[in-house]
Order: sequence, then C-alpha cells, then structure tokens
Amino acid sequence: MTFIIAKERITSWLRKLIKQGILVAPVSLANGDVIFKELLTPDNILLEYDQPLFSPKNFFFPQQETLFKFTKQSPQNLEAIFDKFPRVFFGLRPCDVKALNQADVFFSEYYPDPYYSWRRKRTLIITNSCTQPLSRCFCNLMGCSPSYQQGSDVFLLDIGDVFLATAHSEKGEKAIETFRHFFAEADICQLECAKHLVSEAEATLENHIPASTKIPDITQMPSAFWEKISKRCFSCGSCSYNCPLCFCYNIVDRADGSFGKRIRTWDSCIFEGFSRMAGGHNLDKNKAQRLQKRFTHKLKLYPEKYNTPGCTGCGRCSSACLGRIGMKEVLQAMDKEVSGDAQK
Repeated sequence: MTFIIAKERITSWLRKLIKQGILVAPVSLANGDVIFKELLTPDNILLEYDQPLFSPKNFFFPQQETLFKFTKQSPQNLEAIFDKFPRVFFGLRPCDVKALNQADVFFSEYYPDPYYSWRRKRTLIITNSCTQPLSRCFCNLMGCSPSYQQGSDVFLLDIGDVFLATAHSEKGEKAIETFRHFFAEADICQLECAKHLVSEAEATLENHIPASTKIPDITQMPSAFWEKISKRCFSCGSCSYNCPLCFCYNIVDRADGSFGKRIRTWDSCIFEGFSRMAGGHNLDKNKAQRLQKRFTHKLKLYPEKYNTPGCTGCGRCSSACLGRIGMKEVLQAMDKEVSGDAQK
C-alpha cells in the first residue's frame, strides 16, 4: 500500500523514530554544500536538496575506525568496538541505496565483516527519490534509476506538499504502522503525479547519457589513452574516497608498549603506495597503470563478478576530481577514442 505524509509532519515522525537512536540526514553547510550528518534532532534537516557532497559510505564503513583494543598484560583478550546506538538514515538517494546493496554483498562474502554488518542491520533506511537529477548524474547507465527502491526500508517520493511513502521491509512497515497517525492513504491523482515526476526525471537522465549507450570495451583502450588521461590525475584519491563503491582499506596496529589498538583506514588504488611491497617493489608505480586498473575493475572485473558495474552513476567522482577525469568524463573519452573522434 502507498501512503502519503505531509512534509510538515516528517520531523515529528523522525523524532519518534529516533527516540532510542541517532538520526543521519542531509543538512546544509554555511557555504551551501549539502552533507549527511549525525544528528540528535531532526530540526535542521533538509527535505529538498541536491545530492549530498559525500556518499553515505562513511556511516557504514568509516574512513577510520578502531576494530579492537588490547593490552600487554592480556594480549589474548581483545576488546571489540561496536557502535552503541541504532540509527535512522533519512534522505538517501536511490543511487546510494543501490551502492549499499552492493556493499552488502561485498562485506558478506567469504569472511563476513562484523563491523559493517552490525551497523547495517541496526540502521533504518529511508530513501528520498531523485526527481531532479544533476548534470553529472548517469545512474540510468549503471542499472539504477531515480525511483530505484530495492534495499530501502521506506521509500519516499516528493510530489509537492506531501511525500508518497511505501514500505519495502518489515522494519519499514513497522516504521509506518507504529506511527500510522502521521500517514494517510494515497489517492489516484497523487499516484499519477508520482509517475509523471519519475518519467520527467528519467527523461532528464536520458538527455545526459541515454541508457542505451554502449560502454566501450575497456580492454581495447590503448596504453596511449591512459597515458593521456593520467596527465590530468593528481593521485589524490578523491575519486575513491567519494565513491560509494570503493572499499579498499589498510589495517595498522598502534601501540605504546602497554596498550594498543587495531585501526582500519580507507586506502585507494590511485595512491602510489597502494601496491608497494617489501623491498620497495611496486607493480603499479606508473600512474597510467593505476588509472587503467581502477577503471578496468569498475567496468569489467566488477561486472563479471557481481553482474553489475562498480559504479552507480552518482557522479561524485566528477565533482571531486580536480583533473576532470571522473567516471562520466572517462566514459565520454573512451567513446571518442573508439569512434576516432579523439584524433580529429
């Protein structure tokens, strides 16, 4: 069943949902940038906003986290560190929810990650449909859409003064049914309005890059192509850090002789030291090789293993990259390369 909730009642609903937890929601910074932030109250959240600057990855897979602590006296007794409170995550866009679905697979295969799993299971996901895609967005090319709902607990769609709301899990059903007095059933006119808005958003994306666009075979790109692209790369790692689907990490132990802790931090295949081994050997010292490996993983190896690209089309790498070689720009450059336009 599809419900509606008035915009002025969203904060009251969220306040009920977070009575024993923490809210994560989009807020505006002084410079106008939008970010996801942990909050104790929903008073200053945004209901209408552009895609947040950073992906929600950090809230499930932190940029730096302590995995456990240990002491010299009892080195075998490890004190694992887990978040204490459940969370309500409000306002994710569909592309970020798709990324979470893929992260679920990555962190659960072979050796399930208990830290990621703990956070994910204790988070209620409330998605806000994307009705006004930005020019950098191309989720339609990556198996997503402005109305992608899989993985949401509650899916909202802004149709003016109200949100359409549908539950997609037991947690989502409980979040609506427990506070049913905030909701009403949607009528036919509201459902038709929602369809129209989704169609408009999809048409906007088609004008950016048609969903039927064929991604060139990345293995056919010559070395000269990557050398040319690499001249615009600063090896800063902002593409990896902003990508919701980059999960490379490093683990270090920090100790002072009597006390220590094991820390996990983000890493990036763009960094020169990423593949450095003992003795200083480095198979990927060349910047062009590192770029080629990154995009090959995203567009070939990842799809072969998971049957979906290692990219959701969120466009954050394009906004973060100083050299303007985010995924969208590289796809366009690859298309020119295979069509021969690059030599003209």
